[in-house]
Amino acid sequence: VDDTKFQPVIPGKCDNKSPENVKKLIFVSGKIWLNLEEYRKKQNISFDDIVISRIEEVAPFPYKLVADEMEKYPNAEIIWCQEEPKNMGAFSYVNPRLNTTLKNCQNDKIKSKDIKYIGRKPNASPATGYPQVHKAEHQQIVDNAFAL
Repeated sequence: VDDTKFQPVIPGKCDNKSPENVKKLIFVSGKIWLNLEEYRKKQNISFDDIVISRIEEVAPFPYKLVADEMEKYPNAEIIWCQEEPKNMGAFSYVNPRLNTTLKNCQNDKIKSKDIKYIGRKPNASPATGYPQVHKAEHQQIVDNAFAL
Protein backbone atom coordinates (compact mmCIF):
# COMPACT_ATOMS: atom_id res chain seq x y z
CA VAL A 1 0.00 0.00 0.00
CA ASP A 2 1.60 3.24 -1.14
CA ASP A 3 -0.21 5.85 0.94
CA THR A 4 0.46 4.38 4.39
CA LYS A 5 3.23 5.28 6.79
CA PHE A 6 4.30 4.52 10.31
CA GLN A 7 2.81 6.79 13.00
CA PRO A 8 4.68 7.10 16.33
CA VAL A 9 1.39 8.18 18.00
CA ILE A 10 -2.05 7.23 16.75
CA PRO A 11 -4.53 9.78 18.12
CA GLY A 12 -7.63 8.38 19.74
CA LYS A 13 -11.08 8.82 18.27
CA CYS A 14 -13.16 11.55 19.89
CA ASP A 15 -16.76 12.36 18.99
CA ASN A 16 -17.10 15.05 21.63
CA LYS A 17 -17.73 18.43 20.00
CA SER A 18 -16.06 20.07 23.01
CA PRO A 19 -12.69 18.36 23.64
CA GLU A 20 -12.44 20.19 26.96
CA ASN A 21 -15.30 17.94 28.16
CA VAL A 22 -13.35 14.71 27.64
CA LYS A 23 -12.92 13.07 31.05
CA LYS A 24 -10.08 10.59 30.37
CA LEU A 25 -7.14 10.45 27.98
CA ILE A 26 -5.68 6.96 28.10
CA PHE A 27 -2.29 6.24 26.55
CA VAL A 28 -1.53 2.63 25.65
CA SER A 29 0.98 0.64 23.67
CA GLY A 30 0.36 -2.78 22.22
CA LYS A 31 -2.43 -5.32 22.47
CA ILE A 32 -4.35 -3.74 25.35
CA TRP A 33 -5.74 -1.21 22.86
CA LEU A 34 -7.60 -4.03 21.08
CA ASN A 35 -9.08 -5.27 24.36
CA LEU A 36 -10.21 -1.79 25.36
CA GLU A 37 -11.82 -1.07 21.99
CA GLU A 38 -13.50 -4.49 21.96
CA TYR A 39 -14.97 -3.77 25.40
CA ARG A 40 -16.08 -0.30 24.27
CA LYS A 41 -17.88 -1.83 21.31
CA LYS A 42 -19.54 -4.61 23.37
CA GLN A 43 -20.71 -2.16 26.04
CA ASN A 44 -21.72 0.47 23.44
CA ILE A 45 -19.56 3.12 25.16
CA SER A 46 -19.41 6.37 23.23
CA PHE A 47 -16.28 8.18 22.09
CA ASP A 48 -17.34 11.33 23.98
CA ASP A 49 -15.81 10.92 27.44
CA ILE A 50 -12.82 8.61 26.98
CA VAL A 51 -10.09 8.91 24.35
CA ILE A 52 -7.57 6.10 23.89
CA SER A 53 -4.38 7.14 22.10
CA ARG A 54 -1.74 4.65 21.05
CA ILE A 55 1.97 5.28 21.49
CA GLU A 56 3.41 2.98 18.85
CA GLU A 57 7.02 4.14 19.22
CA VAL A 58 8.22 4.51 22.78
CA ALA A 59 11.88 5.08 21.86
CA PRO A 60 12.78 7.66 20.84
CA PHE A 61 9.84 9.05 22.78
CA PRO A 62 7.50 11.21 20.64
CA TYR A 63 7.28 14.13 23.13
CA LYS A 64 5.69 16.63 20.73
CA LEU A 65 2.99 14.23 19.47
CA VAL A 66 2.12 13.15 23.01
CA ALA A 67 1.98 16.80 24.14
CA ASP A 68 -0.37 17.57 21.25
CA GLU A 69 -2.73 14.85 22.48
CA MET A 70 -2.56 16.11 26.07
CA GLU A 71 -3.26 19.70 25.04
CA LYS A 72 -6.27 18.67 22.94
CA TYR A 73 -8.03 17.48 26.11
CA PRO A 74 -7.00 19.96 28.85
CA ASN A 75 -9.49 18.75 31.48
CA ALA A 76 -8.98 15.03 30.98
CA GLU A 77 -7.40 12.77 33.55
CA ILE A 78 -4.21 11.39 31.94
CA ILE A 79 -3.67 7.66 32.25
CA TRP A 80 -1.14 5.05 31.19
CA CYS A 81 -2.81 1.63 30.80
CA GLN A 82 -1.00 -1.65 30.26
CA GLU A 83 -1.71 -5.35 30.66
CA GLU A 84 1.68 -6.22 32.15
CA PRO A 85 2.60 -5.82 35.85
CA LYS A 86 3.68 -2.30 36.81
CA ASN A 87 7.35 -3.29 37.05
CA MET A 88 7.24 -4.82 33.56
CA GLY A 89 5.98 -3.57 30.24
CA ALA A 90 6.55 0.01 29.08
CA PHE A 91 5.39 1.90 32.19
CA SER A 92 8.76 2.30 33.90
CA TYR A 93 10.18 3.70 30.65
CA VAL A 94 7.30 5.95 29.56
CA ASN A 95 6.26 7.31 32.97
CA PRO A 96 9.16 9.78 33.39
CA ARG A 97 8.77 10.78 29.75
CA LEU A 98 5.03 11.35 30.12
CA ASN A 99 5.74 13.48 33.20
CA THR A 100 8.38 15.48 31.32
CA THR A 101 5.84 16.01 28.54
CA LEU A 102 3.24 17.20 31.08
CA LYS A 103 5.62 19.68 32.69
CA ASN A 104 6.49 21.15 29.28
CA CYS A 105 2.93 21.60 28.00
CA GLN A 106 1.82 25.16 27.26
CA ASN A 107 -1.36 24.89 29.33
CA ASP A 108 -0.75 25.43 33.07
CA LYS A 109 -3.72 23.23 33.96
CA ILE A 110 -2.04 20.29 32.24
CA LYS A 111 1.35 20.98 33.88
CA SER A 112 -0.13 20.38 37.34
CA LYS A 113 -1.51 16.91 36.53
CA ASP A 114 -0.13 13.52 37.46
CA ILE A 115 -0.07 10.38 35.36
CA LYS A 116 -2.40 7.69 36.69
CA TYR A 117 -1.45 4.04 36.18
CA ILE A 118 -3.97 1.32 35.32
CA GLY A 119 -2.59 -2.19 35.09
CA ARG A 120 -1.44 -5.12 37.15
CA LYS A 121 0.37 -4.56 40.46
CA PRO A 122 4.16 -5.10 40.54
CA ASN A 123 4.95 -8.79 40.43
CA ALA A 124 7.98 -11.07 40.10
CA SER A 125 6.20 -12.99 37.36
CA PRO A 126 4.47 -11.65 34.24
CA ALA A 127 1.53 -14.03 34.76
CA THR A 128 -0.26 -15.56 37.73
CA GLY A 129 -0.20 -19.13 36.44
CA TYR A 130 -3.95 -19.43 36.93
CA PRO A 131 -6.09 -18.67 33.87
CA GLN A 132 -9.12 -17.60 35.93
CA VAL A 133 -7.01 -15.16 38.01
CA HIS A 134 -5.37 -13.78 34.86
CA LYS A 135 -8.79 -13.26 33.26
CA ALA A 136 -10.16 -11.54 36.38
CA GLU A 137 -7.12 -9.22 36.61
CA HIS A 138 -7.45 -8.38 32.92
CA GLN A 139 -11.15 -7.59 33.30
CA GLN A 140 -10.34 -5.35 36.28
CA ILE A 141 -7.88 -3.37 34.11
CA VAL A 142 -10.53 -2.87 31.41
CA ASP A 143 -13.21 -1.95 33.95
CA ASN A 144 -10.89 0.59 35.62
CA ALA A 145 -10.04 2.15 32.28
CA PHE A 146 -13.71 2.86 31.52
CA ALA A 147 -14.81 3.79 35.04
CA LEU A 148 -15.86 7.45 35.21
